Amino acid sequence: MKYAKIRLHQSPDVRHSMHQFIVETPGFEETRLLGSTINGTEHTAIFHVDGWPPEPYERELGQLETFESYAVSENADETFSVYVREHLPESDQAITAAFDRAGLVTVFPIVYASDGSLRLTLVGPGSTLQSALEKTPHGTDVEVLQLGDYDSRRVSEQPQLTDRQFEAVAAAVEHGYYRDPREGSVADVAETLGCSPSVAAEHLRRAERRVMKSLL
Repeated sequence: MKYAKIRLHQSPDVRHSMHQFIVETPGFEETRLLGSTINGTEHTAIFHVDGWPPEPYERELGQLETFESYAVSENADETFSVYVREHLPESDQAITAAFDRAGLVTVFPIVYASDGSLRLTLVGPGSTLQSALEKTPHGTDVEVLQLGDYDSRRVSEQPQLTDRQFEAVAAAVEHGYYRDPREGSVADVAETLGCSPSVAAEHLRRAERRVMKSLL
């Protein structure tokens, strides 16, 4: 039994509207699909959204005809959870069909990142994995991040930093931001990232929060 951690790169024309919202909207870094059921073309799911405030996200949801109902629950750490029922668009039906096959397990969460990519883990026989990867629909490219024998300790998805959060923390370490006494500043991190100090500080704050939550 094998596992594959993969990243899917979708073109904007086949990307789900709410994923495109994450890509286009400042303050939103990623959405994690924590669990779902599919009955025909109806999809019922729970998401965790790393972004704030929730009102713009709700407005976008309310404008989409594919959604039957939704409910938003705010979290104390300036993130929120979303329960949705929707009829899957054709593009989502195509990508779901590629991975919804006998002998293949999708391990949650599925991560929808602000760079437009999706990250997920698949487990199953090697031939089944290979077949699924070859059947991804038009407009979707597959990048294999890890491939190997199944081990639940390795495959289990721990809280991870987004790519931008990782870049911010790496820059902070390089500049001595976490040394005692501190040698670098948020301004140094911002210069490395090519963003404003306030944006760099937000990336560091979100990264530190995620790491602390994972420890606790």
